[in-house]
Amino acid sequence: MADCNPTTTPFEPGNLNAQSTRTGPTGDYREVLGSLQYAASKTRPDIAQAVNYLSRHAINPTNIDWCVLKRVLRYLSGTKQMAITYRPKGNREMIAYCDANFAGDPDNYRSTSG
Repeated sequence: MADCNPTTTPFEPGNLNAQSTRTGPTGDYREVLGSLQYAASKTRPDIAQAVNYLSRHAINPTNIDWCVLKRVLRYLSGTKQMAITYRPKGNREMIAYCDANFAGDPDNYRSTSG
């Protein structure tokens, strides 16, 4: 899919055909779908609707489901610049607070202060 023709939309629900045949192994489908789920939740919320549709068919995907999955990949290929990026700013130290007194009970080290 590296040299695929990009598309402008990730999903077109009106173009789905109700009749389709079942495909073979689902391992590859689920593997790609898992990557899309991660992308949708972290950096690409624009593909959330398509990923939701694909997730409903993860147990037994059809040829149409594979076409939708490929369309999402083609969309991502053409819109790489649209991803949300997270950049660190300022102090990168991790600070943690704890309101517990684990040494208050030397027998089992349970908190005695709340």
